[in-house]
Amino acid sequence: MNIEELSEAVYEDLNGRIVSADHQDDRVTLVYECDYWEDPDKRVSFLLRCSEVAETTACPGVSGDLWWTSEHPLLLNHNHQHGSLFFTSKPANLHGVVGVLYQTHEDLFQGWRPLRDHINHCGKTHEILASGNGLLARGPIPLLELYQKSVQRLIKTNIVNSYTPDGGCRAIIFEDSFVICKEVEVSQQTG
Repeated sequence: MNIEELSEAVYEDLNGRIVSADHQDDRVTLVYECDYWEDPDKRVSFLLRCSEVAETTACPGVSGDLWWTSEHPLLLNHNHQHGSLFFTSKPANLHGVVGVLYQTHEDLFQGWRPLRDHINHCGKTHEILASGNGLLARGPIPLLELYQKSVQRLIKTNIVNSYTPDGGCRAIIFEDSFVICKEVEVSQQTG
């Protein structure tokens, strides 16, 4: 079985859980077990060997879901060009800009990443905005474009490109954790 097949077979009602997580350099080895989808009275266990790991939060715990994907907001940091979003005007409503940025961020990430991962936090955001110009945010260009669009009526902004990560990452999304990597080898455990 490969990771695509396992991802298709596992669903929430199978009482899944990450039994163990071993993190070493750019490799993560997980033991994932769940009720067997062909016979719910049996449990099945899988060893997931993740290589070229870029980021992970996976740790032992309940995880009904297991989803292998190349399309998730968590992947933006690893698969898209990065840049900086600068502003060049003082908004009339400083807190309004912060609120719009927060809502845009939450709409995209759904709680998977905090706003502070991307917004300029070298001081209070409303005080930074009060200066009339400076860095507003850093991150992947698709995110910065969303921020820019969301505040376009409130403040003047421009995006400056910086670097492009290696890319090619995919994600295993568990219930409330993840592994972002390039490859996953799956083997069924016996016994």
